[in-house]
Amino acid sequence: MTPNGSAIRAIREAQKLSIRALSDRTGLNRGYLSRLERGQIRATAEHRVEAIAQAMRVPKEAITHKETHRDDDGHEKEAPHRPRGASAALRGRP
Repeated sequence: MTPNGSAIRAIREAQKLSIRALSDRTGLNRGYLSRLERGQIRATAEHRVEAIAQAMRVPKEAITHKETHRDDDGHEKEAPHRPRGASAALRGRP
């Protein structure tokens, strides 16, 4: 999943939640959450996004970017779902 760090930060701050409080609610490391908000983590596991969304009581769509790609005609489409590990397999890695 592609998290929207600026949306996570904006919602967290609007709810007057500290990074520490969000960390306590999600079980995720404060440094990890900080890097996520700053956009230094571009993809993360769905269960982490769900944990953050639940902790902030928002739908996960509120804190993620819609993953899209362009077809041969240049039209934007939603990216196809790839099972976990599919990217590595496409690159020829085990």
